[in-house]
Amino acid sequence: MEKNSKKYGFLMIIIPIIAVFLMFAGNFAWKIFSIKVPEETMAIVNENHSHDGMTAWTSTNSLPTSGSYYLTQDVRVSSTCTVSGTLNLCLNGYGIRFTGTTIGSGSVFNIQAGKTLNLYDCGETEHKYRITPAEIGTNLSKYVEESPAGLAVVDDTLTENYQTFTGGYITGGIGMTRNNSYYNGGAVFILGGTLNMYGGTFIGNTVKNPSSDGNNGGAIYVAGGTFTMNGGAIIGNTVDVSNGKSFDMAGAIYCSTEKVNGTTQDAYVTINGGVIKQNYAFGGGAFFVGSNLGGKRSYFTVNN
Repeated sequence: MEKNSKKYGFLMIIIPIIAVFLMFAGNFAWKIFSIKVPEETMAIVNENHSHDGMTAWTSTNSLPTSGSYYLTQDVRVSSTCTVSGTLNLCLNGYGIRFTGTTIGSGSVFNIQAGKTLNLYDCGETEHKYRITPAEIGTNLSKYVEESPAGLAVVDDTLTENYQTFTGGYITGGIGMTRNNSYYNGGAVFILGGTLNMYGGTFIGNTVKNPSSDGNNGGAIYVAGGTFTMNGGAIIGNTVDVSNGKSFDMAGAIYCSTEKVNGTTQDAYVTINGGVIKQNYAFGGGAFFVGSNLGGKRSYFTVNN
């Protein structure tokens, strides 16, 4: 990834009532209302990151919930990692792959109020992936145009028709359910918590509910919490719309106010750097910035 970011100016969006559908180039959604932002905001590399004070994580089938760790090999998990304090995690060029199959119980990380995940990566391994075109229900087909977006499948054995990315990654998440209804946050479910991303790639995560719509955040779901992206990438994540439903939002990042422990909280997303591309949802291929609740607001800022 490039260390020098392109300068594109400043965009701040404050949404008091209405929902706004946002697109980065290469992300696809039916556009009710769209705001164009930089084609690609290039990654900012955290040059100060090191493993000093971190502990090697050697498990191949579990993840830490707090403390400071760096991966030493790929990890496969079948259940959600619920952050229990402040977790500083360096992917170190390795992958975290979610293998659970129960729909609605499979965000890779769950970050609740007062908890923080700081995600780093200092690996330079090149990985291969292929985009699987999104399935579209017949009720939605009239809105669809040809698009390069869809669910990415990471597979380093590919020999043709593949694309590449560099460094550690998180893939395979399928989202968590709230109130046994809507499913959210394929890779990361944030309810009042904080995610600071300095590196790594969220790729090939999805949210899928065969029986209803209203599912949000193929990669990251931010409800009354905070997500800051300083570098890394979000590639080929989806909210599955094969059931033909029309209110499935945000292939990459969903941001909305929410009640947290009984009190309505603002939601904040800030993009300082990184690459966001090839994500898919019916509403907001890259982003969905949601409505207000109880006088609180959703704040979405793009710097560069």
